[in-house]
Amino acid sequence: MPDDGYGEFGGNGSVQCVIDIKNLKKKPTHTGATTGGAHRTEVVAENGSFENLKISLRIPKMMNEGQFRSFLAAAPVTGNKLEFSIPIEAKTTDQVKVSWG
Repeated sequence: MPDDGYGEFGGNGSVQCVIDIKNLKKKPTHTGATTGGAHRTEVVAENGSFENLKISLRIPKMMNEGQFRSFLAAAPVTGNKLEFSIPIEAKTTDQVKVSWG
């Protein structure tokens, strides 16, 4: 089944992110940065039977599959979140992908 939407994050000389939603529930809103603030864009997908988020991570070039599995298994859980850092890789715009649908 194709994705009803996704967000991709990766490197493109800096950090690049793309959000693609097939059916919008409301028009996207964008809040511009203020001094010391950040840009924020919010979008909402049309109602659907979304039950799961699929998270895809590209294996960093500095690791093989076994090393990456071990790295993820050793990642700490803080509160109720699994948190870890991976290096941003140049020209890998879909390094981290979250999809649904």
